[in-house]
Amino acid sequence: MDRVAIEPTPGRTDVSFLTSRHGGHLRVVPTDALPLLRAGRLVSRLFDVTTLLESGYDDRRADLPLLVTYDDAAAPAARTGSWRCAPTSPTPKGTPPS
Repeated sequence: MDRVAIEPTPGRTDVSFLTSRHGGHLRVVPTDALPLLRAGRLVSRLFDVTTLLESGYDDRRADLPLLVTYDDAAAPAARTGSWRCAPTSPTPKGTPPS
């Protein structure tokens, strides 16, 4: 396996990561995402580094588009804003409605 260098952003230095390879794809998953993956609230493709790189999402790019779904009760409030996360920030630059 190729070596993988993981550099946590400020505020996330205490998070560990799991790496795996399957079918020629490298996955890097922060351990704090595991409960969300297991619950089906995140999809594993978000952590498929091979596909992200093939799609042009690397260190030179500051954005990563995500599709977000909400339950019916939260949907109207959730659609009223947009948020942008800075790659070096541990929290979003804007807080989604609760």
